Amino acid sequence: LDVGVNLDLPEDVPASRALVELAHEMIDKGMSNVNEVWGIEVGLIARGIYAGTADCVGLFNGVPSIIDFKTAKKLKKREWIDDYFVQLAAYANAHNEVHSTNISKGVIFMCTADNIYQEFIIEGQEFAKYTDMWFKRVEQYYMQFI
Repeated sequence: LDVGVNLDLPEDVPASRALVELAHEMIDKGMSNVNEVWGIEVGLIARGIYAGTADCVGLFNGVPSIIDFKTAKKLKKREWIDDYFVQLAAYANAHNEVHSTNISKGVIFMCTADNIYQEFIIEGQEFAKYTDMWFKRVEQYYMQFI
């Protein structure tokens, strides 16, 4: 995938330079495995229950996926980011409903302030687990109004 993005910014803007380096890291390491992009900043609504915006939807290593971009101050352990996985499941289920897809894979591209890239993938039983967690959270939220 040739993203064709020119991220050159003035050298005299240190914060911009850091962001450009971070973006290049995600593009070089994460987007290199994205075969096709179906949408960026995809607005999603699920049966009037919730709405959200997925960073990217497309084929990751040939498999329909929700792809999310995250930044972090330091490296993350997988067990620390359950909420991110729940978010991926929520977006995938909403996309499936709105667009009649069957997405059951989520990918997080994460880069630290030191430009260390991490990638986290959920699929299969793990994806099903986070989907269940999402629907339980939705149910708990709406139960408070009954």
